[in-house]
Amino acid sequence: MTPDTETDAFLSAMRQMASTVNIVTTLAGPDQVYRGLTATAFCSVTAAPPSVLVCVNKSAGTHDAIFDSGVFCVNVLSAQQRDIALLFSSAANPRQRFETGRWSQRISGAPVLEGCVANFDCTVMDSVSASTHTIFIGKAVYTAEDPGRSPLIYCNREFSSLA
Repeated sequence: MTPDTETDAFLSAMRQMASTVNIVTTLAGPDQVYRGLTATAFCSVTAAPPSVLVCVNKSAGTHDAIFDSGVFCVNVLSAQQRDIALLFSSAANPRQRFETGRWSQRISGAPVLEGCVANFDCTVMDSVSASTHTIFIGKAVYTAEDPGRSPLIYCNREFSSLA
């Protein structure tokens, strides 16, 4: 197989993996402006200390903001939050993205979205460069959950839910 064929085959196989849809948020600059993006590359790392990882493309504006601020929040979207997933994956003005939904701050200061299945407010413990992405490992300093909500799932280029 040629490198392009290998990449296409890899991407096709990866599309078959169902993932939760998440909004990863942080703060940028001295004015602490909110930044965020939609991501599916998220998972737990350890229970002690409670930690998670998220993979962020280095070309995303949110990437440098996480790197500089040292904080991020992973907001695991509910099935009812499809529109906000699309908004945060669009070319919308970063400030306008936060006009949708109810936002607050907890311990790290990163934006926390209400109505999610779960929220993981984190301080960056480590980061690992991986080609076009950075893997940010964060210690969860605040968590919340709403087990009554069904998560928004992304698989094979489509949104769905467990309900």
